[in-house]
Amino acid sequence: MYISSISHYKNWNTISQLYSHISGSKRIETAGDDPAGLAISKKMETQSTLIKTDNKNMADSQSLLNTVDGHLDSVTKGLQRIKELAIQGSNGIYTSSDRELLQSEIDQIKEQINSTSQSAQYNGISILNGTTLDLSGVSENKNFDLSTDSLGITDFDITKSFDIRDIDKAIDALNSIRGDVGASTNAIDHATNSNDITYMNLQSAQSRIEDVDMERMVMELRQEQLRNTAGLVMQKNHQQEVTRNGQIYFNMLV
Repeated sequence: MYISSISHYKNWNTISQLYSHISGSKRIETAGDDPAGLAISKKMETQSTLIKTDNKNMADSQSLLNTVDGHLDSVTKGLQRIKELAIQGSNGIYTSSDRELLQSEIDQIKEQINSTSQSAQYNGISILNGTTLDLSGVSENKNFDLSTDSLGITDFDITKSFDIRDIDKAIDALNSIRGDVGASTNAIDHATNSNDITYMNLQSAQSRIEDVDMERMVMELRQEQLRNTAGLVMQKNHQQEVTRNGQIYFNMLV
């Protein structure tokens, strides 16, 4: 009788655990369920968290590069306007006063370029004055300098002798910078996609370790329920037999 009670208790405890696993869809709920599996799963969880953080950092780098490219586009338009004014000023029908007016606009554009170079920031970080930028997902540090000095047009003046090729060189330099920004953007995209693949594989592997094999678990539950029912029937039969034997013994004494 005592042994049957212990067996029934263990059986019912197993059923309770199976119900818990099925309802939570997790095979591993405590370290006791699978110590080795839990350790591997937690390691994968840590790796997944690091990947998500890395992707967030790369998204920030991507936003920074998009900001840089927006300023580059603005400066490119400024340089194109300077070239247009220079070509206009080279027309022989323009007087010195006319060229001075055109140069006044050129000087304003150059001043705006320098202002952009010094003031452009991303999250408080200067991004166009030559500051070294360590971008996630990009193998080499980057620095972008858009000052008129770096572009070689500080002294460009159409009221004096000038060479239009200086503006062409500045535009070419700017295009080269934009190409570098584009390459860095593609590198980040590639790194992010690679991280996404790794993350999905980790999630899949972690799921295989942690999640319940529902079909197998339901089958085990049914088997335990059958054992439990059979045990209860046997216990009831045993109690009836004991009662019957006791009654017979009592009748014999009487």
